[in-house]
Amino acid sequence: MMPCSRLASVEQPAGVLLRSPFTSLADVAQHLYPWLPVGLILKDRFDTMQYLPKVTVPITVLAGSADSLVPVAQSTTVANNAPNLFRIDVVDGVDHNDAIWFGSYLASQVDALAQDAVS
Repeated sequence: MMPCSRLASVEQPAGVLLRSPFTSLADVAQHLYPWLPVGLILKDRFDTMQYLPKVTVPITVLAGSADSLVPVAQSTTVANNAPNLFRIDVVDGVDHNDAIWFGSYLASQVDALAQDAVS
């Protein structure tokens, strides 16, 4: 498996939409399990921040303010470091797997990014 930011840094898509992105898997694991030595346990880091500077296409970051898996602070850090940020939207009160992420809201965000990418 390859993190989205790494794939986008080598395959050059038209745009990238990151939904609840984390700075790295190790950072999420450390947040969720602070008593575990995640640095010693994790083989794959999925380090978004390592590859993000190499992504040259428009980036949309979506996050929920009530995300119980990926802290919203990590998603905003990703957005703040995106070299070509198109949009960031932190949806108030939304958790990681709420229905909003599977319906028309998400489709409208993909459409907006696509429209920007082709213009």
